[in-house]
Amino acid sequence: MVPPKDLTDGLRAENDACAELVSGDLPARLMGKALEHGAQTPAGERDLESLMRSVAALP
Repeated sequence: MVPPKDLTDGLRAENDACAELVSGDLPARLMGKALEHGAQTPAGERDLESLMRSVAALP
């Protein structure tokens, strides 16, 4: 498959989808809690899935 010469529409759609995932109160709150619980530490990154699941379960 040959990519289109102009990637603008695809990149715009990808950017819009990414922005939708990270905008708003919930993603900001989840990321803040994740950082508080060590998401960017070596141990947190080794078990990031469990850390994010536990953060998502917080009130």
